Amino acid sequence: MNYSLGGVPESSADDAGADGEANAENETILTIDASPESENCALPFDLDGAANVNSLGEWFDDPLNVEFGRLALTFRRRERANPWPRALEFWNSINAEPIWGCDVATLKVKAIVPSLELTSGGRRWNVSYSIVYRSLGWLVKRADAGFYATGTRGVYRILNDDGSPKESPTLLNGAGAELAPGAPPVYRTFRVNPWKDFAALNLPNPFDPR
Repeated sequence: MNYSLGGVPESSADDAGADGEANAENETILTIDASPESENCALPFDLDGAANVNSLGEWFDDPLNVEFGRLALTFRRRERANPWPRALEFWNSINAEPIWGCDVATLKVKAIVPSLELTSGGRRWNVSYSIVYRSLGWLVKRADAGFYATGTRGVYRILNDDGSPKESPTLLNGAGAELAPGAPPVYRTFRVNPWKDFAALNLPNPFDPR
């Protein structure tokens, strides 16, 4: 998918004069490209949230290897203002609010790459914004599990019926105790990317090019 969105035409941007200078951003969208990507994920759970364990609650030796599609969006824009502060601020961030119909934490700024251009009308920056949509989201989920649990006798090592230590982690209930038989697994969520409000990037909705 490749299309252009109308903004300030390049000739008008260069000849904007006082009115153009009053708008320090004076941004012109040149193109928006979309391309599919794929990734192989080793998941500890399926899409219904069921843990990758057998009927006794023990983990399988092999993870669930699943191939997922991602959508890479590239916005190319001509800007007046120096984009480097914004590029460094948003680099590797994920969306803190829903935007473009995408849920929270499903978009990630992969890179913002500015390139300076000197024209007869002054300095211009050609900026490439690379944003990747991932339907699973960019938060990391881990099933609550371990080799130790807590109970009435305090923290203890989880053992097999013969008294030997278990060699695979046991599912826990989110509070440190062993998960009750038949209970759904508890997942812990971790954020490894900074939150940002992507609306501040002032990029158009790539799924609605009107």
